[in-house]
This record gives sequence, structure tokens and C-alpha cells, in this order.
Amino acid sequence: MTNAQKWVSVFLFLFVILLVLAKLTRKEDDAYADIDESTYQESEVSSEPLSPIEAIIKNNDCKMCHGSDLSGSGSGPSLTKLNVRWNKEELKAYLKNPSSFKNDPKMVERKGKYRMSMPAADKLTADELEMLVDYLLSIN
Repeated sequence: MTNAQKWVSVFLFLFVILLVLAKLTRKEDDAYADIDESTYQESEVSSEPLSPIEAIIKNNDCKMCHGSDLSGSGSGPSLTKLNVRWNKEELKAYLKNPSSFKNDPKMVERKGKYRMSMPAADKLTADELEMLVDYLLSIN
């Protein structure tokens, strides 16, 4: 057998293996085909209107980094029990300009721990910021 024939044989053998694996994988996928996907729709899709605080959290993508229940993820810390470490004025100032807190002892210990840095909440009105801060300080 020549080298070219050996390479063609190896290629065909690998192709057959991949084809078999694809068939096996497809059977597993088909097992979930009868699941009703509407069961897994997000609450934002529901017909009920969002509360003002839910709208603020959704519109500012807080859940992308802080998790669906705001209890933290690899991208951002938990937003529960903030009242232990923050007062209202500090938290407002932080949300307006997170980068100004980079040397604050509360932030130094978290430096490099999360993949994302906190963006400024500069799209919020004063009333929305007030509402968000009050809500965040109340989460236990």
C-alpha cells in the first residue's frame, strides 16, 4: 500500500467514525424533541407587565452579570445583602461612577475576581436610581 492509499484509508475510517458519532448524537437530541419549549420561556415574555424595578433591572441588563436572581455569577458578584457593606449614598455614588471606587477597600478585595467590570448606570433618571438603590439595599 502506498502512502497516498494509507492516508485515504485513514481519512475514510475517520469519516465513518464521525458519521456514526453524529447518528448517536442525533438520537439523543431527538429524545428532547417532544418537550414543550413554552415551559422554559423567560418571565419577561409573559403577558404580565413588569414592575418598575423589574423594568430597570431588565433594561440595564443587570441579570447578565449578576445572575437571574441577582445572587451572583462568574461575571458579577451577588447583589444580596448589600446593606451590610453599603449605605444609600455610597451605593448611589458607586452606581453613577463605579471606576471612582477602584481603590475603595470594598472593591480592592474583588479586583480581578470577575470577568466584567461594572458599567456606570448613566442611563437612569434620578428617580430610577433612587428606586434601584432602595431595592438593592432591601434584598436579603
